[in-house]
Amino acid sequence: MNRFIQFTIPTALLLFFGSCSVQDHLPPDSTQRCKVVEEVLQSNNSFGPESIDIDGNKVNIGVYGHYFYEYDDQGRISKFTSAPVENSLINFYTDRYEYLPNQLNKYRTFLPGGTSEFKIPLPLNEQGTIISNNDYKHEYNTEGFLVKTTYPYQSLSDWRMYDDGVDEYTVENGNIVKLKITRPGYDFIETTLYEYDLSKPNLPSRFGANGKASKNLLIRETTYWGIDKSKGYREFESRYLFDGNGQVTRQIILDYSYNEKGENRSRNSIRVIDYSITCK
Repeated sequence: MNRFIQFTIPTALLLFFGSCSVQDHLPPDSTQRCKVVEEVLQSNNSFGPESIDIDGNKVNIGVYGHYFYEYDDQGRISKFTSAPVENSLINFYTDRYEYLPNQLNKYRTFLPGGTSEFKIPLPLNEQGTIISNNDYKHEYNTEGFLVKTTYPYQSLSDWRMYDDGVDEYTVENGNIVKLKITRPGYDFIETTLYEYDLSKPNLPSRFGANGKASKNLLIRETTYWGIDKSKGYREFESRYLFDGNGQVTRQIILDYSYNEKGENRSRNSIRVIDYSITCK
């Protein structure tokens, strides 16, 4: 579901408002001192030689994604590459970004061997954040956080098209704490609750045009369907390794399922993200 350039929940800085052009309101990651320049994605569902310890058990993981980020002299993302990885089913491509007043142009080239690129125009508001992407329409609060996205969707039961899909975000104390997805056409409701380590800052933002993001480090996501957890729920627990400067070097995401009583925990998958971060 590609509603933005790429979905992440990164750190961003507060925007200031006025009647200036987009170029006077840089995307909210443009003044960050540190930048993510590379990510290596691994999981226990991919074959690989590395073995990690999870609660006393050895688990083998393999690479399924390899991302590179480049930034312009104003600190904005200028190029993103999803590099080819052996035995991976994800798409490989390069996106380059062109910033214009009131618009961000994304030019995508597929890898390997791609020679032609296609243009994706993304209109921006005065904050420098994306207001629409195809049929997805985005709304932000006064702090620059994304608070609402509306979009069409297709019912999974009768294949009818509806135009009342809504994603609503709740922000408290500088962190996104809740996402509620509603698709009335087939009575679908999904809620995700986010928890943070309030003593640690978030990872540096990569895509500031997606809006401001949580200021603290994510440690847990809890997702359930319907109005409560009566159908069970899933929990994504994030653990981190840090270098001597306090920068995140590795994120380990444990995916668990629970029944409606919060019992019978079963592990679905393990994902690992290795980060290379440079600071000015």
